[in-house]
Amino acid sequence: MSVFTLLEQVTEKKIELPKNTLKNTLIVSHSILHAGTVNLNKVKNSVPHVRGAGLASAHADYKLLTRYFDQGKVVSDQGHQQYEQLMQGLRTLCWMVLFQQRKRFGVNKLKHLLLDGTKWDFGQESIHLMTLCVLVGDVAIPIWWEDLGKAGHSSQEERIAMLSEAMKKYGLAGMTLLADREYVGREWFKYLSESGLYFVIRVKEGIYHDEINANGGRTWQQLKAKAAQKAKGKKVSKKIKIDGLDLHYIVMKNPRPDAEDELVYLLTNLNSPTQASRLYEWRWQVEVCFKHLKSNGVNLEAMNVEGKEKRHLMMAIAVLAYILAIREGLLKEYRDGIRWVLDKRSGFEYRAVSVFLKGLDILRRKALNLIQFTRYLRKITKGEYELIFQNV
Repeated sequence: MSVFTLLEQVTEKKIELPKNTLKNTLIVSHSILHAGTVNLNKVKNSVPHVRGAGLASAHADYKLLTRYFDQGKVVSDQGHQQYEQLMQGLRTLCWMVLFQQRKRFGVNKLKHLLLDGTKWDFGQESIHLMTLCVLVGDVAIPIWWEDLGKAGHSSQEERIAMLSEAMKKYGLAGMTLLADREYVGREWFKYLSESGLYFVIRVKEGIYHDEINANGGRTWQQLKAKAAQKAKGKKVSKKIKIDGLDLHYIVMKNPRPDAEDELVYLLTNLNSPTQASRLYEWRWQVEVCFKHLKSNGVNLEAMNVEGKEKRHLMMAIAVLAYILAIREGLLKEYRDGIRWVLDKRSGFEYRAVSVFLKGLDILRRKALNLIQFTRYLRKITKGEYELIFQNV
């Protein structure tokens, strides 16, 4: 029995899995990291490099990969339990390698959550990974995900079900959720408030006008006109009620230089609309995370496994690779500082090189094969990573 700190919650873990699960997890994750894609037809060519031997055939290496993800082919109660144990082990490994270093990154307490989805088609199927991230410094780290298996928006019921599962595992109460226009709804707002979560959520221009216009004060049109006269990033706000919830409705100039919409409309249950308007700018980091997981990192959209559980397992491996790169990037910034580049047109400052790309370059050089990768994990976790995966 071992104890790991996940966010602010200490949870006992005893994960029992078949022999060689840990070794195969390292082979699969390192091969994906080396190949720069989750497409198993391409990943198989990196397996000999990772294992340090090319004696097995390409077919055998491909079978090793597919057998690993077949653990997501849940056909019995025992198989379901084993799959859940594996997912729990992977999540624990992810948080172990990153969050034990968060004080060094200047993050004493994790306060902000980001919710968004990334969608693409796979043959005749639609993949829709609704993803919950925690903000570590200014970097989004996925902590929970759900493949909705559809092209359209998530429903309130789907969001509530997903977040309820995440809150069973992690102590999220008291944190602030940032989300875009898809993530609205009266039952959703009520659920977040009753769950002890704060929220800052962007809403569409054309909704909640009756609630805004009620009880005197500025009308919706007057708020909009006033905000249009403000400088970028400045806001106007009004207290409103939606189904008994006390909320602030905020209209602000869009702070992003490349934005199509001049104004942004927000709803929040935070006491300070000024704080809410500033926090919302961090929501963009979940988009940055998706970009790294897809085009910059492991080419997530090349995923070629079928079935929800297999995709969840593939996402877990991709997130492990992402987090290891983020860890190295943040440590480099801690040691060397950050080189910022000023965009003269917008006045915004950006990193010259992203945290992820810095770290990915370092990680690939630190762990050239399975032996080095194993030593690397043993060092950064002080050997505790091996305690996560106990043999049955």
